[in-house]
Amino acid sequence: MKYTKVLILSALLLIISDPSSEGVDDQVLIQSTDSEIRFGIWPGKPKNPSPTLLFFGGEIEEMLRDDYQRQCGNILAKKGFICVFLDGPSEGQELRPGEQGGLSGWRNRLENGEDLVSKVNGRAGGVLDYLVAEGYTDPRYIAACGISRGGFLAMHFAANEPRVKCTAVYCPVVDLGTLKLWFEGVENHPAIRSVNLMEHVDKLTGKPLWIVLGDQDRPIDTDYVVEFARKISRLSGKNSKIELHVIAEPDGHTTPAGSDEMSAAWILKQFRIE
Repeated sequence: MKYTKVLILSALLLIISDPSSEGVDDQVLIQSTDSEIRFGIWPGKPKNPSPTLLFFGGEIEEMLRDDYQRQCGNILAKKGFICVFLDGPSEGQELRPGEQGGLSGWRNRLENGEDLVSKVNGRAGGVLDYLVAEGYTDPRYIAACGISRGGFLAMHFAANEPRVKCTAVYCPVVDLGTLKLWFEGVENHPAIRSVNLMEHVDKLTGKPLWIVLGDQDRPIDTDYVVEFARKISRLSGKNSKIELHVIAEPDGHTTPAGSDEMSAAWILKQFRIE
């Protein structure tokens, strides 16, 4: 048995009166692999290797306590899935001393030549290695998920990790340059252009990918995300496995109502689980 640090917390502390947790275990785990990669598990350690949803986004604790961040996981946990969360770049314990958090940190790292995406992929791959080896995860059933910038990271991971069988993303960022609040003026920086998912569609062709966003999502540019999906479809041809939903959403950059149910049903279909 590999050494692991484990912290068991009552779900009552992290998920207060959350109806979505009914019928599942009442524990969450925050632990580390033997190589000190930290991750969180909800709704607890499974008795047997289980289908796994790997979520990308912000801070682990924030995602664990927020049913919005868990999306389809709230539904699929009742069918035996586990949700696994990693700290995003410049988030949680990945926030470096003196660094600005969130996307400001992303910009600084990219401008300084850091291969941010590859580092995330490496950490996520290490967590999957651990989960499979320790009997948490059934390697036949692994999905990547994420909201906004988490969707950006989830798609990059799916593009480079063959163990990911399907990916569901919600109002996903495709090009960091569309996020004017953080990246205005550096849209054409080589490091930022290099992680634009539009330049990596060849790695996503033929892979099961489910996307939902609002029809008026200005921060990520709805039209650009549609163009991205269409490009994958064209390159995939008859092997296309992409499903795109553009839904009326006047509030802009948020997940349209019903997305969790739709994505859960889609993932179950990909895994052929009733």
